[in-house]
This record gives sequence, structure tokens and C-alpha cells, in this order.
Amino acid sequence: MHFRWHVFVASLFLAAAVSGILVQQADAQSVHELQAAPTNRVVDTDGEARELVAEVLKQYGLKLNDDDWEIYITADGSDTPNAAANFTGKRQIAFNTAFMRRLGERSGDNWTLYAIAAHELAHHLGNHVLRPYFRRQLAEREADYHAGFVLGRMGAPYTRTIDVVRWLPDMAAEYPSRAQRLCEIGRGWRDANRLAPLQSPPETRSAVTTTLQSCEGSQPDESVYRLRRNRDIYGHDIAFNGKIGIPGVELSTCAAYCAELPECKAFSFDSWHGWCFPKSAVAASNADPPSVIGVKRPAAIPAVDQTLISGFVLVRNRRFRDAPDPPPAAVVNFDACKRQCAESTHCVAFSFEKASKVCSMFRATVGHYIDELADSGYKQQRPRTPPPQPF
Repeated sequence: MHFRWHVFVASLFLAAAVSGILVQQADAQSVHELQAAPTNRVVDTDGEARELVAEVLKQYGLKLNDDDWEIYITADGSDTPNAAANFTGKRQIAFNTAFMRRLGERSGDNWTLYAIAAHELAHHLGNHVLRPYFRRQLAEREADYHAGFVLGRMGAPYTRTIDVVRWLPDMAAEYPSRAQRLCEIGRGWRDANRLAPLQSPPETRSAVTTTLQSCEGSQPDESVYRLRRNRDIYGHDIAFNGKIGIPGVELSTCAAYCAELPECKAFSFDSWHGWCFPKSAVAASNADPPSVIGVKRPAAIPAVDQTLISGFVLVRNRRFRDAPDPPPAAVVNFDACKRQCAESTHCVAFSFEKASKVCSMFRATVGHYIDELADSGYKQQRPRTPPPQPF
């Protein structure tokens, strides 16, 4: 399994696209060529590529261990800098010779190259390369977040950080939209600066605020839809070309799809992953923090199905980074934090900081991110096996 980031040199060198979680037919050839041509592959034992990866790992308090990691250079014949994350017994990061040329030139800064390396490392740190069921949309958005986080920790200016995604192709079906990726890398930069604030000028702080406020996107017309966050409608999906779900869209786009279909009575929008699910019936709803539902008027928001199993989905070594409400508070342990969230009708998710034993609860969230200092969970109702852990 592999992940690859291709950086297409535009007028400013910047443009990128990331390949996926599963080795799909379209990109399997690339990784097979890398593995089938060992004469074109050279392990970088103490060179610049190794230094680059070590510097990125340092931002997480990690070291580049030879027993676990292998960094190598591959001659793929391309003039486009690219990198890939592979796993073949060791965690591998591959850079092509075009990437190394750019690194060796040292003209100006190398923030784009650091962002590429951080993105690929996130696929390892999040274990995307070892989990074939991990959704591509979530993996790519998470890796983008960590690219922004690393650049923020290293002191990259905000404008240079978001430049990494400004030239990305937009609306590719299997990837997040450019707007979503801009939001993720911006959130990463912001959160890094919350941990170790830089002396950012007022105009930078204003730009960050403006960008992240726009991440909510345009909202569906409430004269057409009744909306409810933290809810899902299970089943009754309308298939497109034999497939359920429309990937890589925004909330307003999902509403527009439903509006154009006479048979669509409602929709569920997975805001964490950017998936739209038009519905043919307004059935009972269920609790689900990633989801927003829209029901065409005059129909009402469906009641919560009380027959479903209610519980938590627990996510270890991950943290929700939204604004907590109420303020964080000290607790005895993880179970106490989970219990507080279970007892609150407003809490939909929580994060527990292992060292400080601080519990943060959230009324809404944009998703969870890799953080070995925290464990988290979110409420969910699902008629599936295995069910969530009961309250």
C-alpha cells in the first residue's frame, strides 16, 4: 500500500495532488515500478532526504529510527518532484530525483518540500498505509492538516503554508476539494501556533480567522431545507451509477444535488469526509457527530430512532481540536471523561489529555486528528456490527 504526493510545477512551483489509501489500478503501476526496479532505488543513509524527514519527525518529539524507517531516493524519470509513503516491513518514504534536485538547490525556502514530507509522514503516523479500510477522504485531509501543523511548528509564514494547496486540482472525485484542503492545512498551522505562538502580525491573524471562518462554506437555503447537525438518516440512499454516496463535495453542493432530484426527500452530509448521501425517504434519524441532515420542507426533522444502540466510538491517540464547551476540566481518568460526556445532552465528543488528565467536551466538531498525547471518543447510534461501545 502506498501514498504518493505529486507536485506539479506551476508558475510558483506549487501544485500538488495526492494519491490514495488503497493501491488503486491507476496508481498501482507507479508503486510496482518502484518496487520492481531496485537498481533505480538508493537508500539515503545520511543525506539531505534523511535530514528532512528527521526534522519533520522532530516536530512530534520523534526520532528517525533505522530499525523502523527507511528513506530512499528513486530515479523515476520524472521532472516533477514527488514523494511516496510505502510499507514493506519497514516504514518507507521515497523521494524522486527531481525532489532531491529541488532540495539541493536551496534557492529561497523549502516549505513546500517540508509540507510534502510531513504529508507523507502523516500517512505513516496515522497508520493509513496499514489500514486498507481507511477512507481516502479522511486520510488526505488528515495528512494535509499535519502538513500545516508541521510548517506552523517550524515557523513557516501563514501565506507560504497555504500556498502549498492553492494550486491543487479541484473537485477530483476521490480527493477532498481544494477548499477543504485549504481549511485543513490552515487549521494545522493555527493549532501549531496555539501550542507555540509566533509573533504574527495583525494582518496574518486576520487572514487566518477569515480563512477558517469561510471553511463553513455556504449554507443550504433554509426556506427549502430544515437542517440538523450531529444527525444522520440511516439507509434509503439514492444510488448514482450503481454507487451510494457522492464524494468530495461541500454541504451546499450536497443540498443542490438533492434539490435537483424529485425523488430526493432529504440528504445526509458527512462533513468529516466530504460525502453526500441523498435520501429517498425521511426515516428516523440517529446521533452521528460527523453528519448534517437536510429535510425538504414541509417535512419535519425525523425523530431519533430509540431502538438503535447508543454508545461511543473510541479513537485512541487522537484529539478533537475544536473549541471545547464547557471549558476543559481536570478528571481522574479517561473513563471519567467519557462518563461526563455520556451524562451531558450537549456533548457529542470528548478528548482526554493523558498527562494532565484534562477532559474537553464538544457540542460539535470537524473531526479528530493524530495526537499521541490524547485519547478521544464520540457518540454514535448505528445498526451495525460491531456496535459502538455502550454508554
